[in-house]
Amino acid sequence: MMFGNAWIHDSTKYLLVLQGLLLSLALSACGGFHLRGAESPMLRPLQFGRVAITGLEPGNRFIQALQQALQVQGALLVDTQSKPDLLLNITRFMEDKTVSAYSSVRQVREFNHFIKIDFIATPTAKIVKADRASLKATVRAEQAQVYDSRYILGVAEGEHIIRKELRDEAARLLVLRLRALQ
Repeated sequence: MMFGNAWIHDSTKYLLVLQGLLLSLALSACGGFHLRGAESPMLRPLQFGRVAITGLEPGNRFIQALQQALQVQGALLVDTQSKPDLLLNITRFMEDKTVSAYSSVRQVREFNHFIKIDFIATPTAKIVKADRASLKATVRAEQAQVYDSRYILGVAEGEHIIRKELRDEAARLLVLRLRALQ
């Protein structure tokens, strides 16, 4: 009996020491972690005060989401004749869905909705560093939609909501990419 209790007591002591070591190791690993402060470029408004968007029709639903995302970040939307600080040219825009899963009886079970945007952002103002003349990048947002034939009436509404969320997310990601020019 004594041997069993002594072993339990010793193993508990070792576990406590091990926990202490792991805790101190984890805390020392977090030493370089800092929360973003007010000076973070991700929290400041965009330095490009006047932004012109080209490449898509003005009535495009993505353009509406992008305009809203830019305005939230403090940008003023202008046309190309009004001398913008940043010219944003959407060179390719794709919004589609693909089948990503089938059921055992070969019926569609899941769709993958996506938006892919290629763009070139060219600053016309002198507020950027010399090594950041322009930015050519791609933004992609995607989301899965599970299809259930028992709830067919809600499928169209669900697809509409997913597409709106994807446009908003792609616009947010594009604005974050524009911050690379600042």
